[in-house]
Amino acid sequence: MKIKTSKLLLLLVLTIVAAHLILERQNDEKKTLEIPNDFSVYIKSQSIPYFVKPEVRQDMLGNYYSWIDKLAFCESSNNEDIIIFDTNKKYSYGCLQFQTTTFELYSKRYGLNLDIMNCNDQKLLANKMLMENENNCRHWKNCTRKLGRP
Repeated sequence: MKIKTSKLLLLLVLTIVAAHLILERQNDEKKTLEIPNDFSVYIKSQSIPYFVKPEVRQDMLGNYYSWIDKLAFCESSNNEDIIIFDTNKKYSYGCLQFQTTTFELYSKRYGLNLDIMNCNDQKLLANKMLMENENNCRHWKNCTRKLGRP
């Protein structure tokens, strides 16, 4: 499994912060730390546990992460290295088969600096697009027909 250094560093920082919070709360008998069993974040479709408040996790993942994982499998078998010359005579890239113009337009709209060939970046962008407007699923019309709307 390939994880970019910045993501690994973020995971390390989150782990250190969580450990600090656990130790801090253990020293205070009045407070307890409750960690739900289903706490995880998807990185390359692998479930990696980490400790973040549920509302923060929900904001990071949104309501569409399950549908987006299915979409990635439909579009590319979840292959982030795939490049296809599409029927509209433009190239589509990565696990969600974004075209450059769409990827750049929405990345700029949300103020994100993302890599079109990074599957996690594509999933993050797709989630933001769907949270803004579910009709943005039109960008994946063939797979949306197969999967149904999110």
